[in-house]
Amino acid sequence: MRFAISRKRSVQGILLFLSFVAAVMILPLTVNAYGPLTMYTADRATSVRYGTLYPHAIQLKYQSNPANNGKMYATFEKYTVAPFTFPVFESTDSGKSWSRLPDVTDQVNGWGLKQEPHLFELPQAVGGMPAGTILMIGNSEPADDSHTKLDIYKSNDLGRSWTFVSSVASGGAATMGTASAIWEPYLIYANNKLICFYSDERGMTAGGQKIVAQTSTDGINWSAPFDVVNFSATNASYRPGMPVVAKMANGQYIMVYEFIGLPNAPANFKITSNPESWNPTDPGTTFGYGGDPYVAVMNDGKVVAGSYSTSDIYVNSNNGTGAWIRQATPLANGYRRLLLPLANGRLFVMNGGPLKEPALNSVTYADMPVNGVNGQPIYFKIVNATTGLALDGMGSTTPGADVDQYHANVTDNQLWYNIDIGNGYFKIVNKATGLRLDTMGRTTDGSVVGQYTDSASYNQQWSIVPQSGDYWKIVNRATGKALDTGAQTGDATAMQQWYSNASSNQLWRYSSN
Repeated sequence: MRFAISRKRSVQGILLFLSFVAAVMILPLTVNAYGPLTMYTADRATSVRYGTLYPHAIQLKYQSNPANNGKMYATFEKYTVAPFTFPVFESTDSGKSWSRLPDVTDQVNGWGLKQEPHLFELPQAVGGMPAGTILMIGNSEPADDSHTKLDIYKSNDLGRSWTFVSSVASGGAATMGTASAIWEPYLIYANNKLICFYSDERGMTAGGQKIVAQTSTDGINWSAPFDVVNFSATNASYRPGMPVVAKMANGQYIMVYEFIGLPNAPANFKITSNPESWNPTDPGTTFGYGGDPYVAVMNDGKVVAGSYSTSDIYVNSNNGTGAWIRQATPLANGYRRLLLPLANGRLFVMNGGPLKEPALNSVTYADMPVNGVNGQPIYFKIVNATTGLALDGMGSTTPGADVDQYHANVTDNQLWYNIDIGNGYFKIVNKATGLRLDTMGRTTDGSVVGQYTDSASYNQQWSIVPQSGDYWKIVNRATGKALDTGAQTGDATAMQQWYSNASSNQLWRYSSN
């Protein structure tokens, strides 16, 4: 769903509480972690509106040449001068580094490829396209946004060149509430067919929207659309949208979607054994808020999901039933942030930035382990923006010892996790010492921050406040002051607290371990 002038969000800014949680079991690391890193930064001289949004990526599994399996391809909305194109990036090291390939261009409409790009690798032959063919589907729109058209392109040379395949559907102006626009395509392969899910305003009234799907056995000819989520009989202004579908370990399919029209824009999910058969009036179950959901299934069967209201992910270990456990991620949230399970067992997270303008977003990414629902916490380094040094317990297990900054290393002294105690506050715990980050009852600017045994004191309670990019302020509940380097740049210098200000001495990022 989109706002007028081709972008949705009647609930932009909802619930941006972006909490971190001390979650659960850490998986063994089989590769070196990376991120947050930047794939693409919008050029202020040529970019417009958002700069970037709506990222997507795949990792190849079905190539005839096994040496190509594991390569990754990424895309996103790139807002420059018209005509718009979909960029393509390639990684050969499990997403750690990326190189740019030629963009995908509009070859049939003379408009441009503007919104909601989605990559897909064919697991089996479809029509004349062999297994391993890379598809790109997205919304083709003219400069005046007067039409929306979901076009598919293919590449058989690892993203070096692209040719037009077919158009799934056509709609009217890319303006919310026109009763004619179509948005947000998502492809899966099931029942020996390509299935394309998308949001559809056509024929709706009162600004309403539904989710539909169409199928194809050859990638060229598409069935008539059928309803997947449709609440028009209940309330004509409801706008379910942004569908994402994944096959779970038990063979069933889980779909997440946003439910615009209800308070706080729930992110819902529903499950079926047949992705061509859904109960359109079933709202499913809410797992998060703020809309913009995403869902994926890890190699070990865990289901991971995200929504716009938090930078956390939700982890479910029972095929979508039972508890969803929140886990912190190393990236801030953004508009339709990607979650991609990697062949090495870790999760690739990709962010194209928030939905606000004027803004010139960047595309950032990181990888991370995914927890189960029992066991030990997951740990992160906490790295300062000015110094690049990591928060360090210095190995001291003495309650009251200082907390310092130190160059990044592999010791447990630099690993921390967050315990969510509710009301937006967290305890920050060092892995090596087991002690909590604590202001030690000190209240003045420049006073040294230490670590102490667990207590109910507000001195150990911190809010983690999102800032620009992937940085956060860490603010103490007792004093209202922010964790700060005190303008010190050297190893083993004690961290301080200062009144909240614009200095990057107070900016920290949570880095993958």
